[in-house]
Amino acid sequence: MFGMSLPDSDQLQGTLVDFALVELIRQHRLSFQPLWTVDSWAKLMIWLALNCGLSSDKGNFEHFAQSLGERITTRLRRSFFERELADLELHVTGRSS
Repeated sequence: MFGMSLPDSDQLQGTLVDFALVELIRQHRLSFQPLWTVDSWAKLMIWLALNCGLSSDKGNFEHFAQSLGERITTRLRRSFFERELADLELHVTGRSS
C-alpha cells in the first residue's frame, strides 16, 4: 500500500454501515412475504424503522424514509431485490421503481 493514503474515519464508518445494512437485508429479506413485492419492501422498511426506536405511526415512517435519503434507499432497495443463483451462474435484480 505504498503511496496510497488510508481512508479517513468517516469513510471507514460509512463503508462499515453500508456493509452491515446490506448484510442485514440479505439475512432477513426472506422473512417479508410475499417475496419480490412492494409489500415486502414496505414491511422491511417498517421493521427497520421500528428497530431504530420509532413508533408505528405514519409520520414516523415518513420521517425515517426521508432521513435515509435517496442514495441509501436506492442501495437498500437494490440489495433487497437482487438474488444470486450460483448453481446457474445467474445474477437477478428485480426492477425497482
